[in-house]
Amino acid sequence: MEPPLTFEPLNELETKLQAVCQGRCDFADFGRLLLLSKLVVALDRPVPQDTTSQLALDPLRVKSPKGYSVLAAFTHPSRVLPWREKAPAHTFLLMLAAPALLKGANPAFGLALNPGWPVSLELPPHELDRFLRAHRVR
Repeated sequence: MEPPLTFEPLNELETKLQAVCQGRCDFADFGRLLLLSKLVVALDRPVPQDTTSQLALDPLRVKSPKGYSVLAAFTHPSRVLPWREKAPAHTFLLMLAAPALLKGANPAFGLALNPGWPVSLELPPHELDRFLRAHRVR
């Protein structure tokens, strides 16, 4: 049995995520910071240096306990480490601006921030779409 993960915020986004999860901050404040932040995704292959061509990358996706698929994104590169064993095909990391990542995400998927960690957030597909449209990302 794995020891439980402990969570100490490593950046401003994680501090705000912890606050929203504990009810000390509203989602609107968190959402504004999220869209100014960079997120980390685990990919199935490295991103080539020449990115002028269309890429067909396979980011880590997981099944929500509620039954829908979510794109797994992380607030810090170290948050991906527990997934190395669970998803060995997704060992390459890419950090990019949250709007760029979310704008290109499949609309059929939701978003899971830091899945598996005690401080995490999940948005189902319809809520993620509403959030992105409200902020003119999609």
